[in-house]
Formats: sequence, C-alpha cells, structure tokens
Amino acid sequence: MVGHAIYLRLWILNVGNATAINAEVYAKDLFRKRADGQWERVTQFPPMNLNWANGFGIYFPSIAPAMGKHCDFGHITDPEGRGAVGEYAPKLGLAKEVCSLAFDLKERPNHKGHIIGPGEYKLEILVAAQNAAPIACTIKVSLNGKWDADESRMLRDNVGVTVE
Repeated sequence: MVGHAIYLRLWILNVGNATAINAEVYAKDLFRKRADGQWERVTQFPPMNLNWANGFGIYFPSIAPAMGKHCDFGHITDPEGRGAVGEYAPKLGLAKEVCSLAFDLKERPNHKGHIIGPGEYKLEILVAAQNAAPIACTIKVSLNGKWDADESRMLRDNVGVTVE
C-alpha cells in the first residue's frame, strides 16, 4: 500500500543583498503546549537539519537576493498508510484513525522522536548560510488528529501552521 500524505513547507526568502551560499534550516527545539498553557520541551525530538524540497538535501547551494526556496518541514500521512511508510510510532499510543505529523529531518531516527501526535507545538528553527549569520524563527503547529484526503479541507480544518 502506498500512503497518502500532505507536505508542509516553509518559504525561505533571501532578504539580503548577496547570494546566500550553502543555505540551511536547522530544527533546534520542539515544544508542546501543556493543558495548563505552559510550553514543555519535547525531549525525544532530535535537533537536526530539515531537508530542502525537491531533493536538495540539507544545504541549498545558492539563493539569489530577493529569491526564495521551499524547505519541507513536515508531513501528515493518512493514518491507514502510516505503517507502510515506516511512521508507526508506538510510544505515541495513537488510535489507528488518528493522524500524526513527521518532521522532515535529515535522518529519520529509529526511536521515532521526529513524529508527533495531536496537540499544539512550537518548532524553533535557525536559518543560516555560509555567508550569513543564523536567523531564529518559530513555527507554530496545531494538529487535531483528524485526517481528510482533501488537502484544502485538511489544511483548513485539521492542521494550522503559523511562522513567527
């Protein structure tokens, strides 16, 4: 069986005056919102680079000024196909119809710490290049655990993403 998935991407824009050389996006820390409203670090999440879209790996060779590139930061797989794509994470204890989100890290850790269940999360990232200092950003993700094969309904009703 082939699993259906919806990919979540970031648009990384070079706002500088020079071409960014060997640009990278590093997923530094992940936090989950607790019931009391406080943010708690997800200790199982492995800090690691994210992958650029379309197979470029962790370093994008160059991004010209005023241009941008997509970076895949995660995807949500149809729960029915989760096992077929190696994204079954027993530690999450999810029912078979509840979807999860897998972060698109450089490597897929064996302990599945890159997979999260329903909830509200903050992913802290650093965007840098060989010739540019890192810039910190936060991606907020809200996942309610419901799957919809219609991408527009899925993104409207079941998952929320904002960048700060």
